[in-house]
Amino acid sequence: MGRIKQHRIADLSFIGAGGYVAFIADEQGGADHLNFRLTSDVGSIALADYRESLIDCVTYGPQRAGVSMGRCPDGGLTNVTMSIRTPGTANFCPAPPPTAPPPVLVNLLPIDASWRYLQGGNLDGVNWQAPAFDDSAWPSGQALLGAGGATPEPVRTPLVSSSANVTYYFRSSFNVPANFTATSLQFSNLIDDGAVFYVNGREVARYNMPAAPCSIRRPFAGLRRAAFLDWSHRGVADQLGTGECEYHRCRSA
Repeated sequence: MGRIKQHRIADLSFIGAGGYVAFIADEQGGADHLNFRLTSDVGSIALADYRESLIDCVTYGPQRAGVSMGRCPDGGLTNVTMSIRTPGTANFCPAPPPTAPPPVLVNLLPIDASWRYLQGGNLDGVNWQAPAFDDSAWPSGQALLGAGGATPEPVRTPLVSSSANVTYYFRSSFNVPANFTATSLQFSNLIDDGAVFYVNGREVARYNMPAAPCSIRRPFAGLRRAAFLDWSHRGVADQLGTGECEYHRCRSA
């Protein structure tokens, strides 16, 4: 762009709004010819007004014979190889791939669902997380299940809170819609103080609990106030069916 006056477009030339015009850089005369050529190496070409104020410019890289390059999107900043040459009209820029639709959320287990629960028991060594485990003798109650304290959701099933009850077991199930293909499982829980979560007997998350296998005598990692927590677990298409939770709370003083 060192020679901004290299070529002057003929006076009274007109290009309509959003229009295009083609110029041939071949060192020939004529209204649609330029009095210079473009190097096939790296170069720049600019368009300026009569005051020599820059209107636009293009900087290009090495060129290949018979290969057209242009801006995509048309008028943008990126130069790309054009599969179709379109002199005198808009650059042919293939439409970008469509944006993936947002995920469809399906509520499988509402916040006030019913759960089977066991309090005051010891299931160490028992495969109670298995989907086929018989929990028919356990009482059933609607969530939230808890004992005392202010919570963002009402406690619909009170539990017994004592120094003897530090571990609680919960089980529930949900129906998966027909032809349902899940990409991830997102779940929210109100927890105080620690818990381990299972889906179809497989652990998927734990909160405020040590990494070692759970035991009725194993304490949580530290006191936590009740709070809603969210997880997203991928690769669950073969796991959906039942949900289990082992909940640990602090010992009473």
